[in-house]
Order: sequence, then C-alpha cells, then structure tokens
Amino acid sequence: MAQPVAPLLSSKWTTVSSRLVKADECKDPEWMELAKIDQLLLGNFSSHVFLYKPKCELSNENCDASEVLPIDKLIRSLEKVLVHFYPLAGRLIKNGPQEFVRVFCNNQGAEWYHKRYDGAASEIIDEDNFQPDERLSGYSHLKVRSPVYDSSGLTALVVQVTEFQCGTVALSVSYSHMLADGFSGLHFLQSWAEICRGEPISLLPVHARWILKAGKEASATAEAPKTRPVSHGGNTMSQRYRPPLAYKTLRYSRRKLEELKAQARDSEQSDIGRGKVLSTADCACAHLWRNVTRIAGVEHDKEIAYVNIVNGRSRLENCPPGYFGNCIYSTTRGTVAEAKAGDLLSQPLRFAATAIHDSHRSIDNAAIRRTIDFCQGTEFAQDMLGGRDMKSVLLGSWQIRFPFYEIDFGSGRPANVLRNVRSRVGVLAHLHAYPGRSPGDVIMVVEADSSLLEHLGDEL
Repeated sequence: MAQPVAPLLSSKWTTVSSRLVKADECKDPEWMELAKIDQLLLGNFSSHVFLYKPKCELSNENCDASEVLPIDKLIRSLEKVLVHFYPLAGRLIKNGPQEFVRVFCNNQGAEWYHKRYDGAASEIIDEDNFQPDERLSGYSHLKVRSPVYDSSGLTALVVQVTEFQCGTVALSVSYSHMLADGFSGLHFLQSWAEICRGEPISLLPVHARWILKAGKEASATAEAPKTRPVSHGGNTMSQRYRPPLAYKTLRYSRRKLEELKAQARDSEQSDIGRGKVLSTADCACAHLWRNVTRIAGVEHDKEIAYVNIVNGRSRLENCPPGYFGNCIYSTTRGTVAEAKAGDLLSQPLRFAATAIHDSHRSIDNAAIRRTIDFCQGTEFAQDMLGGRDMKSVLLGSWQIRFPFYEIDFGSGRPANVLRNVRSRVGVLAHLHAYPGRSPGDVIMVVEADSSLLEHLGDEL
C-alpha cells in the first residue's frame, strides 16, 4: 500500500524539464468546429497512467529508468505523431459566453513535463487501490482541474513522465474529452508508440467531424430519444452517493467468469432471455449491477438503471474506423436497461444480464442518428440527458478489446494501466482485459462512493 508522501513541492520531487512539444511539420492554422456530441463533454479530461517497469526489478539490481522509456525518443516521436493528430497540439477556445468551444489548430504545442521522484513508485502508487493523483498528471501546473474556456485558450494535451528511484516509469497522458473519446485516445497512443518503434502508423486518423452532424430533418423540435428519467426519491442510490468518490479495482478471474456464465445458463429453462447467448461482459456487469443495488439498500419498488457506453464507429454507417473525436453513445432509444431493485435481487442473474444484453445490442445506426439529430436540434446539448439524475445510475464501459496493455514504445508493454481522473456519476465501471495474471482474466475499475466500495470484494 502506498504510504503518505510529501506534496509536489517537497524535496523528493524534481522537475527535470518542462516544455511545449509541437508537431515537426506545421500546417497553416485553422479552426475546427466540434460536433455537438463533443460539446456534451465540456470540462472533462481523460487521463491514464501507464506504468513501465524495468526487468532488473525482478533481480534486485540497480535499475536505470532512462532505459525503460528513453525521454528523447519519446519527444521526437511525439513531434512526429502530432503531425497527424494535430488538434491535440492546438488550443480550446471560447470567444464569448454564448459561443461554443472550438479548436484552434495552431500548433501551439502539447504540455510536456519530465519529473523524478527520490523514492520507490510504491511510496506513491498503490496499484491495487489506486486513487487519482494529480502529481502524476501535470494538472498541478495547469488550469485543467477547473477548466476555463476563453479566448486565451486551454491546453488540449498534457504529458508527464515520472521516473522513480526503483526504475519504474509512469507515463501520464491527459487530453480533453471534447477532442477524443477513449477509442480515439488509445488510437493516438498506439500511433505514438508505433512511430517510437520506427513503424508506420497502422490507422491514420480522420478529422471529419461533419460526419456526426445532424440530417436535414433535424430541428429545434427534434424528437428526444425515448429514455425515461430514473426515479430518485426515497431511499435510493442517489441519496447514498456522496463525496468522496473513490476507485476500486475488481478482478474477475477466468474461473469466476465461467461460473457466472454457467449460472446464467442454468436459468435458461425460464422464459427470461430464451435463445440469447450472453457474453462475458453481459454477465460480469449484471453481477456488479445486482451487487451495487444490494449494497446500496435501494427500496425494492424503485427502478435502477444500467447505462451502456458504446463505441459507435462500427455501428454508424459511413463512419470510418479512424474517426478521431467522440463517437460514444449512452442515451439513445433502447440503450437504458432499467429494472426494479426487487426484481434485480430476486430474479436469477440471467434477468439482469439479458436486460444489459438487449440494451447494448439495440444501439444501431438509426438509434445513433436519432441522438445526433436531437442533440443538434437543441439549444443546449446537455438537454440530451433528458433530466436523468446521473447519480442514480450505473454506467458501464466495455473496453475488453481496447489495447490498454499493448502500448509499447519499444521497451515492452506496460505492467499496469491506471485511470487517473474522477467522473461525475454515481457508479462508473470500466471493464477491460488484464493480461497480468492469466489469459481470460478481466478487471473492472469501479468509481463510486467510498462507503459502497468497502463492501465490494477485491476478488470476484
């Protein structure tokens, strides 16, 4: 477990260098209009910490962090990849209170910080119970903690490399969620790593945000996607979810996942989800949904929602796989899985898993287009949430196929990947593959009220 340490200004921390990293080929400055779906994410930054550990750590030899992630090589390859991902080198600007945020692609540069910590990584980073820490992100130097969008411009990308005495290197990459969702963020990271390894970019980004513009029929009276507000009166989860929010990493072993799927199959004799093949993610998220409902003590007649967050690129017609931006959807017609708390707890696991299965697969091209049209036709993009109290739902993001653990800059894959930002919802769960133990294992990073997390087991 990480021990309490001195703040960033203590003598243990050294700033080796700080600079702006610009694309090494600069195009003429241009303005980029963001899609309305991007505007929904105003004020949000995505941030992950990738931990790279030296091989000598296992043999207790002296370790040189510079051999784990060579700084000069990282900077040179970042300069090259920003040629293709040029919005990340620009600035987010809002010229007036009634204006939307736009991106000025002027190659002002990404913020870069290189730091050293005079101690072991374990003094700061508890990998089994990591909590967001701005000392690792570069946020402490900038105003992105409380973003202010004005004519001076806000940095779009912040990179910090922290070298520890033990040889471990923490690479933190933080970017405005208005510019990129998780898929596009990892697209950028994969491309950066490919260039650093001397390879060509395997998938070039497409900066055509007009793809997500509404159709001609969209207007201010566009029909809202048919989602119902979640009840949040009485003794519901929304009353129990109070700061401080915290993270907890739950590990689903391959054996446990097989048990959950077998449990769901055992109830096939009922009419619930007859003939449907439930996935690993269906069963794991249903298991969490039921546990959160039970621990929160929700009244049995209250409806509880599970909202899927889905990558829309493969579901949206004429959307290229390299689309760079936000193409995630969670509130379109049929997306929300809802059930009374009593039914969730009394019915077999297959009941919850089938509800998640159906809602996840209902998001198709037509459903996404309805959301785009509605979002475009309203004065405030936030109206898309339809009055839903986000603290009364569980949001699930399935990232099993996201290559978190494949970001190799030439010295090997990361030993761990840590989410380093807090969200604004009651319960948020990120499910993704974890190659650190055995094939087939997955981890679920859950953000929720700390009192709720205390009752969720570490090993599932």
